[in-house]
Amino acid sequence: MWAMLLMGMAMTALVLSGGVAVADDHDEKVEIGDEVPGFEMTDTEGNVHKLEDYEDKIVVLSFYSQHCPWIIGHDPHMNALVASYEDEEDVIFLGIDPHAGRSLEAIEAHREEAGVKYPILKDEGNEYADIMDAHVTPEIYIVDRDGNLAYHGAFDNRTSPPEEGEVNYVKNALDALLADEEVAEPRIQAWGCGIVREQ
Repeated sequence: MWAMLLMGMAMTALVLSGGVAVADDHDEKVEIGDEVPGFEMTDTEGNVHKLEDYEDKIVVLSFYSQHCPWIIGHDPHMNALVASYEDEEDVIFLGIDPHAGRSLEAIEAHREEAGVKYPILKDEGNEYADIMDAHVTPEIYIVDRDGNLAYHGAFDNRTSPPEEGEVNYVKNALDALLADEEVAEPRIQAWGCGIVREQ
């Protein structure tokens, strides 16, 4: 209980200082158990991805920003998580950059520098972020084998950008889905950097 209280205090302090944005968990457009809308987006290497391409797979969609301290802090831990599932053909990781004014070339330069081990797609006009009601980076959505939303929220329970959290919500959700079990915590409020939307 004290850990949760301290975490909440830390989040409040960060919000007041402008260091973090918290995703609103009300009036979501896609709720847990709903079918996840499809997309067609191009990654930084020119490959086109459609959600329907990953039918019967578990798909991790991570809204991403190369300039966000929370993304930079989570990159090594996300890369390690991706590597830990590299033998699981049923698990797909995709980053999505919805920020206005970010070119594919700039995103790819960061991806290479940070050693990101999964494709990053460009969400032109932040259209898919709007559809999914994403507000921060990182904000994670996990699609189950049936194409339904199984998890939405934070990567882990860290309280500062570089410090790995003790609970990795994404790993817990993936392990449950791979075992054909329900995700115990399907909705965890995400926090990070606010998405810069086109005006």
